[in-house]
Amino acid sequence: MRRLWALALVAGCQHLPMMQGNVLDEAKVRALHPGMTKAEVVELLGEPVLHDPLRPQTMFYVEDRDTEHGRVRRAVIVRLDRNGRVRAIEKRGF
Repeated sequence: MRRLWALALVAGCQHLPMMQGNVLDEAKVRALHPGMTKAEVVELLGEPVLHDPLRPQTMFYVEDRDTEHGRVRRAVIVRLDRNGRVRAIEKRGF
């Protein structure tokens, strides 16, 4: 019974890889450019992970995952103009 209890405790200690947010493919991120429409950005990167009701013209793409080499945290922030076209792109962690 003690072995079973010890095995149960040790089994709960395993660290599982975790993925949160978007998967940001570097080639797709490089393909972003000013003038693209919101629909083109969504087609390229998918739906943004965050929607800020106070900044509806800003699209947030965030990737947070564990790898065998450590943690990867990257973000792409796409700002649109009044016509729904990309005016600025901010990349973090690339």
